[in-house]
Amino acid sequence: MPVIGAAWLMARPIFGIVLLLAAAAVVFLAHSLRKKYRSNPRSPRIDEPFMTGPTPQVQVAQQVQVTCPPNVQPGQFLLVQGPGGQQCQVQVPPGVQPGQVFIANV
Repeated sequence: MPVIGAAWLMARPIFGIVLLLAAAAVVFLAHSLRKKYRSNPRSPRIDEPFMTGPTPQVQVAQQVQVTCPPNVQPGQFLLVQGPGGQQCQVQVPPGVQPGQVFIANV
């Protein structure tokens, strides 16, 4: 029995050192992975360009001259034909009387 006891006492430090080295390796690996995947606002990672899709088209409002038809009052809506041939709804501005011309954004 004393031989087993002596062997156990001799083996425990070696076992402890192996466990300590394994724990240190796990801590080091976790720390290096944390650095790799943690985002830093001062140095952001850019994997792709900012604009990956097609450039959005901005529609510019076009102006048309509209003659106010009879029996229409300010504030009412009219359907007018836009420059591209499409139908657009415009509102008669305040102070415009039938027969007067006004500019509408379509």
